[in-house]
Amino acid sequence: MSPLVSHALSEAGLLAVLEARSTGNSRALEALRPHVETVDWLLVGALADEVRLREIGGDVKVFANVAPDRHATCIDFSGTAADAGIAFLRRIALARIFGPPACRIRVSWDGLGIEIAQVALAFGATELAGAIRFKDGELVAAESLLGHGRRSRLEPAHEVKRREIARFVTRAGRRALFALVDGTFESYAGTALAAPLPESTIEPHDQTRRDALSP
Repeated sequence: MSPLVSHALSEAGLLAVLEARSTGNSRALEALRPHVETVDWLLVGALADEVRLREIGGDVKVFANVAPDRHATCIDFSGTAADAGIAFLRRIALARIFGPPACRIRVSWDGLGIEIAQVALAFGATELAGAIRFKDGELVAAESLLGHGRRSRLEPAHEVKRREIARFVTRAGRRALFALVDGTFESYAGTALAAPLPESTIEPHDQTRRDALSP
């Protein structure tokens, strides 16, 4: 945690939440809930992001055109464009802060839009899911081609779109792991996708912290 974020959380009386989670003191954590629910949404987001980093690490699972698995510890969030606002992000952050230790929080971009789903990663979410679409909302067909400008070569559109998602994740200091139909994941690195990785080999990575908070 950066000194700036640590100072902001301390000033807001939120470091006690991290202590309660780290020690497994559920009674103390629940006692802090009324205070957390009234704190500025950016501070709640920073707190949730720190909880996510400590308990899960920096890997982001992406279920793009792949049916997400069902897991008892996974909390799913979905909605429409009308839901894509501060209240939605706060709900995700509170689920991370008060949810089970190391629980998975998955956000579907179908209906919400990919932008709000990506922002949710800074509020405690750890997984993204949805169908790959063009900007106009049309589904990307298997045979569709796409380029990044008039002179760029055409490539399979679903690969281009997948790279766009992965680059957003990697710019935030995380590792994008794309789900495959066989249950394994492949890790995005640079401009290519690495060989499939079994889920058991996935290790947490540090995240570049978001320092957009003022003390």
